[in-house]
Order: sequence, then C-alpha cells, then structure tokens
Amino acid sequence: MKRSERKRGFILSDSVVGLTLICLGVITFAEAQLVMNRQLVQREERVLQLRQRYETQLREKNS
Repeated sequence: MKRSERKRGFILSDSVVGLTLICLGVITFAEAQLVMNRQLVQREERVLQLRQRYETQLREKNS
C-alpha cells in the first residue's frame, strides 16, 4: 500500500468514528430530554393532585 492510500483510509475511518460519536451523543441527548420531559409531566400532575388535596383540606377546616 502506498502512503497516500493509507492516509485516505485513516481519514475515512477517523471520519466514520467521529460521525458515530456525534450520532451517539445526539441520541443520548434526545433520550435524556424525553426522560426529563416525562418526569416533568409526572411531577406537575403530582403537584396538582397535592394542591387539590391541600385546598380541599383547607376548605373543610375553614367550614
């Protein structure tokens, strides 16, 4: 193999590795974002439930 052929092969494999790492980073970020959004929705629902319970107890106490 000539030196230029090895250099092109290295550049190609280096590019493939770089693109793979970038893709994995994007996928990881997207998954983390989805998980955080789901947790946020669940926690917002829980806060609303607790708020409603608290307000009900407060009304009963004041009645």
